[in-house]
Amino acid sequence: MKGRWKNLRLPFNADRVHLYVLVFIGATSVVLVSQPLTSLVTGMVIDDALYYPKIALNVTGGSGISYDGHTPTNGFHPLWELFWIPLAWIADGDATLLLRLGFVMSATITVTGFVVMARILRRLTVGSVTTAFILAGLFFARVDLFMSMMESALAFLMIGAALTASLKAPESPEHRRRRRVILGLILGALFLARLDTVFMVAGLALGTAYA
Repeated sequence: MKGRWKNLRLPFNADRVHLYVLVFIGATSVVLVSQPLTSLVTGMVIDDALYYPKIALNVTGGSGISYDGHTPTNGFHPLWELFWIPLAWIADGDATLLLRLGFVMSATITVTGFVVMARILRRLTVGSVTTAFILAGLFFARVDLFMSMMESALAFLMIGAALTASLKAPESPEHRRRRRVILGLILGALFLARLDTVFMVAGLALGTAYA
């Protein structure tokens, strides 16, 4: 009996389970953004998220940084708004197309963020199966948040990028300085993506400076 179990082979490569989960996350994201726009807006979008495409339409339409087209506003996370402006330019005043592009952007950023997180976990020698469970748990527990058209997906990606840049590795002083510059730029982007990450940004910056 022991010999039978010893020679048992799984029908898949156990070291690639996390890759299968990443593919499934990507496929799920494609299916989601292909749904009718009305279903996506009513089922996924957080009300505050609709400020971003509206402001972007006003910016590209010549009304400035404003929600109503008249009164200037700064009630948004700057980097996420900046991501919306090229989409508004492509949509050329078509709000329906802009919302669709927004969902595609959110899905793309989300999948990229999960790829980055998978690389971090594997670099930390977390097993493929455990990594797969972590990724699946994060995605399917809060897919509504990642696809809400809020800045959550971008912040998730920036956190992953910051963690990647802050991980120690044997390097020369020159490479260390370069890594710190890159980390500084990423932390700045993380702060602009979501302003209330200021304490996380400060903690990572200090931790890296004194590492």
